Amino acid sequence: RWKRGMLFSECYDNFVDLVLQGLTPRLWNATITTEKPVNMTCPERAWAAILGVRDFSYHEWYNYEYYWTALQTHYPNLFNESGPSSASLMVLRTEHLADDWSRISKEKLYRQVNQGGTRGNVATVKAKISNANRTTQHELPDANSSSLFWRNLCHAMCPELQVYKEILQHAKNLNSSQVEESITEVNAFCPEEGVAVRSCPGIPRFPLMRVPRRQFRTEVKKRLFAVA
Repeated sequence: RWKRGMLFSECYDNFVDLVLQGLTPRLWNATITTEKPVNMTCPERAWAAILGVRDFSYHEWYNYEYYWTALQTHYPNLFNESGPSSASLMVLRTEHLADDWSRISKEKLYRQVNQGGTRGNVATVKAKISNANRTTQHELPDANSSSLFWRNLCHAMCPELQVYKEILQHAKNLNSSQVEESITEVNAFCPEEGVAVRSCPGIPRFPLMRVPRRQFRTEVKKRLFAVA
């Protein structure tokens, strides 16, 4: 909780302020020299949190990159199109959760979860999604790609969005039109994002975190660490 406080007690009143005031172009292409968040400026903390390069809270640190990297490490054959695979990647898209689950739940692996039938479960999921969407709409600005909020956020989220595309494109339960549908939804907020995975210019660079060798072995996002 105290790490989260470095963002929202010491620096910003809410997430919108963090994006508008913290993710400014002033740090584009910058090389940050401060390793520990406690010694960072507020904009440096904002960028570090959104990029998932420092552990401020569960959601920023355990991001798409974290789980994507873990999958590639533990299931290397999962992404080998020509070789045998011991597992398949299934995804549930938040915006289409009820529909995705209604299809996945018919798979043999998930039948026990739905012994009471899927119709009631799907209806419950749809109701919860509707309530969640109404809450979110009140908290964030409208989808206007020309607004400063979305320009800042899309720029900072670029690396994470590329991982999101890779996950969609490797999902066994999504066809090409469903993948395109989800990327089109991203494009409504971030017009620079197309189907192809792209590079992300202008992202600040943070110093590696120095840790003991034993800890380094257990870290998933090893690109962020160095052995002390």
